[in-house]
Amino acid sequence: MALSQAGHALSLAHLGVGRPGTILSVAGDSGLLQRLSALGICQGKTVSVLRRAWWSGPLHLRVGMTELMLRRRDAQRIRIQLCGHPAVVAESNRSAAGLPEPAPHESGTLQQPCQGAA
Repeated sequence: MALSQAGHALSLAHLGVGRPGTILSVAGDSGLLQRLSALGICQGKTVSVLRRAWWSGPLHLRVGMTELMLRRRDAQRIRIQLCGHPAVVAESNRSAAGLPEPAPHESGTLQQPCQGAA
């Protein structure tokens, strides 16, 4: 496990339970980006992990006033910045997690606010 200071980016999948973070970017294909945006997962929003399911199951999240469940593989694609005090987090780089880099033709990055967001 690595120690991450406030201000460093990490994957949402590695955010500690109860720790808030601000979404910096979301990477994925257009279908995933559209679905996550519709759920309110977009740049600038504050997110926190409420619970973690066993055996690499989904994460129970709160984004604003909305609670939702998200697969860990989708949470791996969301980069966040920790809010507040330092937290102990797992290694957040893709190679440490054993995840391949997405192919350029099948991925995009959402770095804009959600459509219709005030």
